Amino acid sequence: MNASQQIAGSHWTPKKQACWQALKQQAQTMRLEKIVDLFTKNPQRAQQFSVSCNSFLLDFSKNLINEKILNLLIELAETSELSSAMNALFSGKKINLSEQRAALHPALRASVLSPLLGHPWKEETQRLTKTVAQLRQGHWLNHKGQPILDIVNIGVGGSDLGPRFTCQALAAYANSPLRLHFVANIDPNELHALLNKLNPETTLFILCSKSFYTRETQLNAAQANQWLQQTLTQEQITHHWIAVTHCTERARAFNIPDTQIFYLPETIGGRYSIWSSMGISLMLSIGPEKFQQFLTGAEKMDQHFQQAPLRQNMPVIMALISVWYQNFLNTQAHGVIPYDHQLMSFLDYLQQLDMESNGKSCDQQGHPVSYSTGAILWGGVGSNSQHSFHQLLHQGTQLYPVDFLLPLTHPMDDLNEQHRWLVANCLAQSQALMLGQQNEHQPEKNVPGNKPSNTLCYPYLTPEILGGLIALYEHKVFTQSVIWQINPFDQWGVELGKVLCQDIFDGLSEIKNQSLDGSTEQLIQRYKKRSQN
Repeated sequence: MNASQQIAGSHWTPKKQACWQALKQQAQTMRLEKIVDLFTKNPQRAQQFSVSCNSFLLDFSKNLINEKILNLLIELAETSELSSAMNALFSGKKINLSEQRAALHPALRASVLSPLLGHPWKEETQRLTKTVAQLRQGHWLNHKGQPILDIVNIGVGGSDLGPRFTCQALAAYANSPLRLHFVANIDPNELHALLNKLNPETTLFILCSKSFYTRETQLNAAQANQWLQQTLTQEQITHHWIAVTHCTERARAFNIPDTQIFYLPETIGGRYSIWSSMGISLMLSIGPEKFQQFLTGAEKMDQHFQQAPLRQNMPVIMALISVWYQNFLNTQAHGVIPYDHQLMSFLDYLQQLDMESNGKSCDQQGHPVSYSTGAILWGGVGSNSQHSFHQLLHQGTQLYPVDFLLPLTHPMDDLNEQHRWLVANCLAQSQALMLGQQNEHQPEKNVPGNKPSNTLCYPYLTPEILGGLIALYEHKVFTQSVIWQINPFDQWGVELGKVLCQDIFDGLSEIKNQSLDGSTEQLIQRYKKRSQN
């Protein structure tokens, strides 16, 4: 079966494969094993169950796997024709079947300009870079000749999570006088609280919306425009807006000039858009040169993903381990714990990337799947998380695989000792999860151990490292989707709530009466009663 057959033809399911059945048998045996005993049996286990890529090291030796299981998992990836699916991704085939689109986010970070983007991307990038330079250098002036001081990114989902997370993560590399802010929530309190601190004459809004139709973004944009109108004329206001969108006509209808509208290709999903013009906030923060380093880090991971054998392929290994736990050891959640304060928002970003991509219940051909897909991602930043939810990891009744993310150095020499304590805490947690401890006299102090974890190490967070880290998890998610035969590039599940929201809003506004369930009707009446007081 070739890639085109896999994507658009015969029905393939992983459960019918011999390696899937063999993995089910191995799961029965592995439940009786102790991870620590695997090290005793194989003194070279740590080296053999590690893989390197660029500046990253993934130690996956503290997992409930052995060589036979790993080989079967790789066989599962091979029978799913992962290599063909990877080629389809990078060659621009329409792998997003439900929307009949390619997924071209890797092309955005390629050092050689790709013709797949179908847009004069070089000119668009040059225009974006010029605008960024104007703002960073204080040359974007208002009607009084004053420079812009505050930038507000208005978006939601990928139009917010990507810019917000990356700007926060790379704050140490920010070298701009501009103050960056982010607004996403439809709750008016978020934007209202921010606007109270800003001066409309020196504030610029970036309206990030692929469709230019997302309700949360449109409502926040309208509120921001009303705020500007209290001080500025309509002609002056146009200089205080930039748009990033696929639907340029709608941006024009919002009175944003063409020179201030930046194009987002239809083939770029929101949760994969940070590499595009949607990364303007990050570029404003760290500058075009460091933004290019960010893209370079992702491109290096792309090259590794395409070229490395599956056994040495970091995203593939991470995906296969997750498939092993979810489909064969029946875990439902996966922890991500960065021992890096700069990554404190990474989980928010990953939740959309993973759960929106792989939270699917039918395969590429529309057949209901009969196996688990998409895990719940949860976690928090270490070492803070040790004092909150690690208790559940160590003594809880459920098995939760964990990714520990660990910077090995700190760029400031005078903080080396404190950083050494951070490293020690991270390594102690992964060791304690594996070893546990027994206390015959005080059973409440028993720690069962045999809890699995990966440790992903890197020197310290730089723009290039961050780009590689995001791309690593992108390709992990993609690999899982190929094995599960699901489409990771659509998100139809979010649409139903939007449709129902309009009906309920009409009911709340008494525009028309709706036929609603008893619970919803009761809550609407409660709202009306309170809002009328």
